[in-house]
Order: sequence, then structure tokens, then C-alpha cells
Amino acid sequence: MKPPTRKINQKNKQFKSCARHTLRDLKMKKFIVLFFAVCFSVTLFGQTIISANDYEAQHKVLATKRSECFKTKDYVTGEKLTLDAIALYNRLSKENQREYLEKQSGNYYDLACVYSLQKQTTKAVDAFEKAIAYYAPYRKGRVTEWNYSHAQKDSDLDYIRNNQRFIALMGAKAAIERGVTAAESNNYEKAIAECTEAIKLHPNYAEAYVYRGMIYYMVKDYDRAIADYNQAIRLDNNHNTAYYNRAFIYLHHKKDYDRAIADFTQLIRLFPNDGDNYRSRGHAYRGKGDYSRAKADYESALRVNPQDNLAKNALNELSTPSYQGTPSYQSTPSSGSNQIKCNTCNGSGICRSCNGTGGSVCSYCNGNGKKVYGYGTNQSYETCVTCKGTGKNNCAICRGNSRCNQCHGKGYINY
Repeated sequence: MKPPTRKINQKNKQFKSCARHTLRDLKMKKFIVLFFAVCFSVTLFGQTIISANDYEAQHKVLATKRSECFKTKDYVTGEKLTLDAIALYNRLSKENQREYLEKQSGNYYDLACVYSLQKQTTKAVDAFEKAIAYYAPYRKGRVTEWNYSHAQKDSDLDYIRNNQRFIALMGAKAAIERGVTAAESNNYEKAIAECTEAIKLHPNYAEAYVYRGMIYYMVKDYDRAIADYNQAIRLDNNHNTAYYNRAFIYLHHKKDYDRAIADFTQLIRLFPNDGDNYRSRGHAYRGKGDYSRAKADYESALRVNPQDNLAKNALNELSTPSYQGTPSYQSTPSSGSNQIKCNTCNGSGICRSCNGTGGSVCSYCNGNGKKVYGYGTNQSYETCVTCKGTGKNNCAICRGNSRCNQCHGKGYINY
């Protein structure tokens, strides 16, 4: 009997055909994966971080083209160019985004105008709300891209002028600008009232809470200031000014070091290249008595900014044998007594950390003993709350008494 070669050959053909299909499917899957990987890489490359100089150059080009579109009434192209300008801002690092808030506010204002000209009410009002959101009234010396007076007269917004939400937003903008004027004249009561009015008209206006919180700070109502910063953070959990100002109050006025550390840690997550946050968190750790973490933060601040003299001074205060907690003494007692010379101060009794000065220049008032409050030409000077008018920060080792903390200024240790 002959073997069933025919059946075997048929099975071999089926197996080979199946193998070919499987191999083809695998190749197709690899191709699809590679295709999406390339697309993802291209997208990622397109969203790479750009420098401030590149942003300014590209934004200027877009602004010029956008202006031409408004002149020729090509609002569709104008809309696209404005959206491109908004997207360009989002490609800045977080540190640089803080420097261009006004430009982004102007971008959204232009977007509101172009939507209004196209009779798209909802989109126009949404864009106008974002234009207000990027307006930070506390940023003095910045060139604002637009203001209430300009918006009031701008015919590009006429189509949405009777919209109730737009009316409320305009009222909030007017109120916050009146608040800024009042604060510059040191009329803090009126400034607070105007900010409150802005919040009433626009409850989601994070910047109004931040600005009112700053005014509460000026009048030393720290609890209300913290409450406003809390609300601003609820509305914008990445709001750097709200975090920093709240942390500052916790650190310098409430002595709530744990909360200060938490806020500065959040700021470091948001802005890892800002050395001020490391240094400030170092101060909080130092206040808490956690000198090892304080030292690490001062070193981090110097890695970010090697010219940070405040961090250098703070680090020098901590970089002493007494700070390390490993004091050593000379093994030979002094003549005929039960005492040995303190090796930390070499018998001088003077704190080696500050060389007997008791501390360093106060970083809050720069050694003046007074701090400026208010804005513009009408500024007031008050005693610095951090150094109590002394102009210096107490040494972290001797706490300002200038004496060695191992021998308490005696120069010797009893044994």
C-alpha cells in the first residue's frame, strides 16, 4: 500500500499558505506600529519647547499677518493665525510662559474679536473670558495688550456687546482696573471692594482672588489673604503666584513650615529651573530644624543659579561642625580642672558659623530693616516683619546670640 502522499502534500501546502499569511500579517502590524511611531515623533517634534527669542520672532510674524487679515476682512485666515499664536505660547517653557501672560491675553482678545466679526457669539465670549484670565493686575511694568477702555470702544466686539455674560466680564475687567488704581494710591479699602465686585461679576476670575489676596497681605490680614490664595488655586491649580504668596505667609508670618514646604515643593514641580523656590524651601526646612534638607535645597538653588548670594550665605551658615552635629573636643583637660577646651570654637566662645556677627543680611528687606508696601509713587515703608527692623537674619546655629552653641560662649566643656 502506497503512503498517502497526496494528503500530506495538501497539508503542507495549507501550512505554507497559513505561514505566508501569518508572516504578511506580522509585517503589516510592524508597518502600522512604525507608521504611528513616526507620526507620534513628528507630532512630538512639532511641540518641542521654544526659546523666548524664537517665540517673540514667530509671534511678531503672526501678528503682522493677522493685522493684514483684519484689514482685508479675511477673518477665517485671521482666526487660524490667532489660534497659531495661542498654540505658540503653549510651546514655551512654564518659566517663560509667566513672562508672556500679556501677549497670551492679547491673543485671546484678538480671537474674541475675530469670532465676534464672524457672528459666533459663544466662541467670542469664551475667548474674551480667557483674555481676562490671562490679565494679571499685579504685574507692574508690563505692557498690557488691551484694557477696559479699549474694549469698550472696539467696534470688533459690537456683535456680542449685548450678551449678558460679556457685560458681566466687562464689568469685572473695569472693577479690577479700578482696584489697581486704588491700590496704587494706597486706598486699600477701595481696592478690596473693587476686587470683590470683580469676583461677584466673574466668580471664576482667579487673578482677582490673587490680587485681593495681595492687598489683604498689605494690610496684614494674612488669614483672608490665604483664603483668597486657596480659592485661586482651586480655580487654577498651577497658579504660581498664588502658591508662592501663600507659602511666603506660611513661612514668614505663620511659621507653618510644613505647609510652606508643601507649597514650595509644588512650585518646584511646576518650575524646576527656578532657584528661588529651592532657596525658599530651604528656609522653611531650616525654620523647622531640618538642616540636612535645608542644606540640600540651598545646594540645588546654587546649581540652578550659581550667583545666588542669598543661597550662598544660607549654606555657609549651615556648613559648620556644629551644624553637622559631630563636635569634637581636645582630649587633654586644661590645667588641673575638670574642663576641656571646646574644639568647635577653639576656646573662643564665638559662633564659628557667623564669626560672632549673629547672622547675615536679611533677604526680605536686603538689610534695610524696612519693607516697601504699595505701588507707584505713593509707597509706604514699614518695619520688616522678617528681621523685626534689625536688617539681618539670625544665624541658624547660634540663633543670633553670637555664642558657640556647644560651649554656650564659655570656651570650654565640663566633663
